Amino acid sequence: MRSTRSDLPARPLLPRRLRGLLAAAAAALALLLAATATPAAAAAAAPAPTPAAAPPAVYGGDTLYSSDHGRCTLSFNAYRGGAPHGIMPGPCGPAGTQWYLDPALTTYVGTTTSAGPAYALLTYAPGVNAVPGVNAVPAVRHGSQIRYLTGAATPAIGQAICHHSQVYGIRCGTVTGLNQTINYPGGIVYGLIRATTCSAPGDLGAPAVSGTQAIGFVFAGNGNCTTTGTTYYQPLLPILSGLGLTLTP
Repeated sequence: MRSTRSDLPARPLLPRRLRGLLAAAAAALALLLAATATPAAAAAAAPAPTPAAAPPAVYGGDTLYSSDHGRCTLSFNAYRGGAPHGIMPGPCGPAGTQWYLDPALTTYVGTTTSAGPAYALLTYAPGVNAVPGVNAVPAVRHGSQIRYLTGAATPAIGQAICHHSQVYGIRCGTVTGLNQTINYPGGIVYGLIRATTCSAPGDLGAPAVSGTQAIGFVFAGNGNCTTTGTTYYQPLLPILSGLGLTLTP
């Protein structure tokens, strides 16, 4: 609402020529201040750039998803010539299968570049942080736990072995057989490790460890976790040596 008070101070009435001179002087002063602004002041006034999103960290033990072959567990990360690769069970999907970190298939991590009956090799997309990455400490994810590794080994009969089951959590048992053979629809697989651990549907590919040593990954199983069970593991060492891979960059 417009004021109706009569005691407001009157606006000074300046001669037209004086008003023009004052306006010109004000404009010149503004230009001078802009021209003499320091780079630091200009930088302070500029909005800060938005930090780039951190690349996704992918551990052995993570669940990966594809549009054609459902989900599967990434077993281990390994390196050849400094480049990261993922090791997965062969039944997870053929060469050319694209894998994502989420069920909505929005975070692409890589593509299976070779696959056989026993295992497959995943080549990561640029920018994916395949742990161990720069810290060079091999690790796998066992549920909510991160298990750090010191190397890979072949177990002995009677040695303890553990993996993380998608259904039952951490399951441990003892090794009861080496160089085992099974026949499944994808072919015959040799050289497996047999143990008294139990496994469940969805555990395919779960990394198995003994202490701080990587042993292999879940390949097949029978029985149940309420009474007894048997799990067959694909050993890791033959894959590393056969493909020229190491657990550290």
